[in-house]
Amino acid sequence: MNELSQPPAVSSSFQVSVSSLPLGTLYEAVLAFSSQDKFETFWPSVCHNARWLIPARRMAILLSGEDGSFEVVGGFQQGKFHKVIADSPFTPKTDLFKRTLLEKRAQWIEKPFEQLDQETGSFAQWMFRDRPELLFVLPMTMKGTAIGALLFVTASVASTDQLMLNTLGRIYALHVGMSYSLLQITEEQR
Repeated sequence: MNELSQPPAVSSSFQVSVSSLPLGTLYEAVLAFSSQDKFETFWPSVCHNARWLIPARRMAILLSGEDGSFEVVGGFQQGKFHKVIADSPFTPKTDLFKRTLLEKRAQWIEKPFEQLDQETGSFAQWMFRDRPELLFVLPMTMKGTAIGALLFVTASVASTDQLMLNTLGRIYALHVGMSYSLLQITEEQR
């Protein structure tokens, strides 16, 4: 059993509003994780700083594997980063989740606990355990190739806020992908 399998319940009155989000927040968030020089600090920084951009109950980072599976790099909940070990590699069972994770554009899945109810294992249980209203999936790409995804479990979001989060999130995820690739090259050269 890992740290993420039994989080405390979250109130159903959780609300999201991003209309007052300053663009400077995006710049500060990108600067914070780009300055990391080790994966041990990079992923926690990505999670920690994403919460200032995208209000979410939980966040997860998945890296693409060669066989359609995903490495669960970590999760973020209640102000803490958790290195996820269970269900890694994670292989989506539903076609919707597979397509969503491989897509190169931001996507919103309404009532993911219903649409992805065939997903099993502790990772899926952790993501959808309190019946979230939305799952926001941001692809991480490098040179047009999907390298993973950032997943955000959230409450309802106004359509105008969804459009703004699509834009801010795509910029954030693009920078995460580029920084990840650079850090990977640096690690290999060491």
